Amino acid sequence: MSRFTPTTTVDLTDAEDTITMRTGLTYGQRADYADALMQIEGEYVTTYRRQLLMLEATIEEWSGPSFDAMPLTPTSIAALDARDPLVQRAVAHAEAVIYPKAAPLTDDTSSTASATPSSSTGDGTPS
Repeated sequence: MSRFTPTTTVDLTDAEDTITMRTGLTYGQRADYADALMQIEGEYVTTYRRQLLMLEATIEEWSGPSFDAMPLTPTSIAALDARDPLVQRAVAHAEAVIYPKAAPLTDDTSSTASATPSSSTGDGTPS
């Protein structure tokens, strides 16, 4: 098993249009996203600004007649309609990629305290 982020994508499709999105981000891509977010740290970061940065980090390409042959650029991503169902699906996917739910550690026992369980009579003395 590789220790590197897979470079796989998923296609989100609606009628004749497709948005191809990354299924994972490398450390470098996550760093780029975090840097972009930090550049606007002094400002009030709106949900839309955060979502826009997430889309920029995760959209690999798009195709279809509704994209009007627009190249994939930060400016064209910013021009997307936030109310469009396909764009909303892309935002949901981007959020899942950038902020995955962390699984608990199961194999690491290096920080586990080794103690023998004991019971108590309730007054602090062992039974």
